[in-house]
Amino acid sequence: MIDKGQAERVLDEERHLSNGRIWYTPHHSVYHLQKWDKIHVFFDASLIGVLCCFHKEPISFTCDVEGLFHQVYVNPDHRKLLRFLWWSDGDIDRKPTEFRMTVYLGEQTSLWKEPQGLFGSEPAKFVMEDFYVDDGLKSVHSATQA
Repeated sequence: MIDKGQAERVLDEERHLSNGRIWYTPHHSVYHLQKWDKIHVFFDASLIGVLCCFHKEPISFTCDVEGLFHQVYVNPDHRKLLRFLWWSDGDIDRKPTEFRMTVYLGEQTSLWKEPQGLFGSEPAKFVMEDFYVDDGLKSVHSATQA
């Protein structure tokens, strides 16, 4: 993610903000059983809530926004809310390095409030409440509504 520009190291002078508006995003790493040399980082999200609402109504549908994940850059002023700590070489005995994401994580729905003005409240609500990463899951009363 760092090599691709999807995350960047937080500069020392930016580590402490006087207004206290910093958020550290929970994350964990996973290794593929057949690809031990490549680490996959997953940032925590709210999949359970989306799945619980998916079968609430009689008509269900899904969608996938191709290329959304790590493709939409975040305004530099908002990147302070996407910080995370990383231990080089997985050595938790060393001091962690502070990074921040430069791209949208998918789980951070507060960053999607702007589309409401562009597309109306229903599409904005769909993106904010019924998406998990780049997958939309929704159920509605009728096919016309879907």
